[in-house]
Amino acid sequence: MMIHNKDYFEGILQLRNVGNEVVEFAVNEINKNESANIAKIKKVKNGVDIYISPQKFLRSLGNRLQSGF
Repeated sequence: MMIHNKDYFEGILQLRNVGNEVVEFAVNEINKNESANIAKIKKVKNGVDIYISPQKFLRSLGNRLQSGF
């Protein structure tokens, strides 16, 4: 898992009540995209928050997760 600048992010992907396969899918999709960066991953109650840049990629990933899972 690649984590870049821990201070800069444009949005948060909030995954709640999902299995590891969804989290792994999201992280893999982020890592495959050269323009996307993970600032940090935070475990929270009932899920995970992934701090991501750029926001445009975050929206696209969110739509793919909604339709795929």
